Amino acid sequence: AEGDAARHQRWSAMMETLADGLQGIPGAKVTLDGIASAEEVPVVTLTLERSPRRQPALDLVIALQNGSPPIQVDPLLCDRGIVTFNPVCLQQGEAEIVAASVRGLLLAQP
Repeated sequence: AEGDAARHQRWSAMMETLADGLQGIPGAKVTLDGIASAEEVPVVTLTLERSPRRQPALDLVIALQNGSPPIQVDPLLCDRGIVTFNPVCLQQGEAEIVAASVRGLLLAQP
């Protein structure tokens, strides 16, 4: 069985990969939290600029859920322009898929 420290290290590596893959998207700020302690679950927070005509965070959550493959993220703070990603259900190599999907959706928006 995987111990807490090993799991945290694996999860941290996935979230670092995701955060790196999301860097440089115009109108998006990426932060990585929870990597300092094995007692925390590392998370990537993506904060999107809002516009009067749309809710980019909610639009992104819906597009990810409806995509192929479907990607589930934390929509709790969408009204503040924030989408949160955690590694709990990710398998090796899937952080890159999530990053590519998010980049593709955000860079395709007018």
